[in-house]
Amino acid sequence: MYRGRRRTGRTGGYILEQLLITLLITAFLMPIVTSLLSITIHALERPVSLQDEMGITQLRRVIAVSEAFEVKEAEVDLTHHGTQMRLRLVNERLVLSDPGTQIFLTDLESMSFQTKGGLLYILYAHPGTPEITQCLGPLE
Repeated sequence: MYRGRRRTGRTGGYILEQLLITLLITAFLMPIVTSLLSITIHALERPVSLQDEMGITQLRRVIAVSEAFEVKEAEVDLTHHGTQMRLRLVNERLVLSDPGTQIFLTDLESMSFQTKGGLLYILYAHPGTPEITQCLGPLE
């Protein structure tokens, strides 16, 4: 005698219809998922030029409301809202420090300041790129 459960025509796993429906849904969703991932990855990768433009714009605003400039080749001392601050290159970053630190540009190979006609200019370069010159504003 056979003891235990009686055998029916069904097994405990997926049946063919459920597997085909799962494959069909997956086939429809894969192009959507891959396009969303590529858009997300592209959005997260900002070009260096865009980052530089944002940093230079922020730096121009700081310069516009500052006073008492002392320009040296590698740094600028200024008074910003009554606080003495220094703009200089630290660890390949252009930072405004004392007190605290604000980072404006990153991954710099070289950086210097110049004055011409009462205007402050920054000259900087990223590794493997030509030098860029940007006007930061008047020295008043």
